Amino acid sequence: MFGTQSGGGYFPTGDAEKKNPEKEKRGITTCIVPITLKMFNEGKHPNEDIFELDGVQVNEIVIVGRLINQVIQGPRVILEITDDTATCKIIFYKKDSGQPSALKDFQYLPNKYVKIYGRANGNNERFVIANSIHELKTFNEITQHFLSVFVMDQYRKKGALPEEKEQNATPSANTMTSSSLIRPQDSTPLNMSNNENQHPDVSLVVNAFKELQQVSKDIHVDDLKLHLAGRIDEMRLTNILNDLANEGTIYGSTDEFHYKMV
Repeated sequence: MFGTQSGGGYFPTGDAEKKNPEKEKRGITTCIVPITLKMFNEGKHPNEDIFELDGVQVNEIVIVGRLINQVIQGPRVILEITDDTATCKIIFYKKDSGQPSALKDFQYLPNKYVKIYGRANGNNERFVIANSIHELKTFNEITQHFLSVFVMDQYRKKGALPEEKEQNATPSANTMTSSSLIRPQDSTPLNMSNNENQHPDVSLVVNAFKELQQVSKDIHVDDLKLHLAGRIDEMRLTNILNDLANEGTIYGSTDEFHYKMV
């Protein structure tokens, strides 16, 4: 479905790789990074606890794909997944004799499409230690994931757009542009009640809710962070969510991690 043509993992080939033979490390990214399984398999593992993409150490990843196998080995539940660029093992650990907490309300079915959040692990044998799994309801969610992969990959390789290009750019709320990744955090006080004077950060979050609710009415906080990656500080996002909840614009739905907009 996704295709297996060259570059399916969004890694540079040919002349594109020669232009940057030695990349300086840009540090550690603490946000959740969307990747393909090909990128996961071709990324660097200096040791089993460190995963790097283009010289950037990545703490958490999100992947999307189709389930093809399930194996239970003692305290571990191992799922195998493919996104048609590669395959990968996903490991859930049991805390006791029962099911892993992340799989409590999840039913395994072959060929089910899922989104998985977790930490890249391994050296000789690569796998993902998962902390969350969600069934995908529409193919729009798959498309959105791969678009996010592309945007974040381009930012890592080429950096942010110059300031002069940012002045002419008019990014929509549904697009993670590289120009928005260099926008400084605004310290202007929030104004939640008056839409005409609403703070830009609040408008950004509200518009993100509207866009994501076209796919699913229940918005997971991790999906919201991913959608707004690089455009708003995580702590500021948390404060805005609390303010929106207090004024009744959004409310918690199935658990503390899911929200709905009124």
